[in-house]
Amino acid sequence: MKYATILGFVIWAMASTANAAAVELPASLTGQWCQTTMTGDPGEGDYVKAKNYCRSDRPVVFHIHKQGFWVKLADVRPMVMCVPRKVEPFAHGWLVVADCSADDLSTGVYRQGYTFEFETRSDQMAITRWAPKE
Repeated sequence: MKYATILGFVIWAMASTANAAAVELPASLTGQWCQTTMTGDPGEGDYVKAKNYCRSDRPVVFHIHKQGFWVKLADVRPMVMCVPRKVEPFAHGWLVVADCSADDLSTGVYRQGYTFEFETRSDQMAITRWAPKE
């Protein structure tokens, strides 16, 4: 059932961008990013790239692929699934506007902005959320 739900969301996302070119995230962002410190709202903070996978005690984990990303909050089911709509280079990283929803579709689709900003090393990043202007 989980895979059918994910497939349904992906098909919806593809259909809603049928007239637009596919938006992909840059390869430098791909991988699993584990939260090390929280700043501000939940999900915002400093992250380190996992060598294999994040430890279970990490409060937030971003699973980033070229076609989209999942946000896993500790002790919360379901995950948040996001499909990028716009990706722009930023001083030390990327600005991403994405359509997001729970991966079991228990919430409606909403538009969210993220700033993925690399720190001094390519395996460290700060992530912040913002409301995109439409």
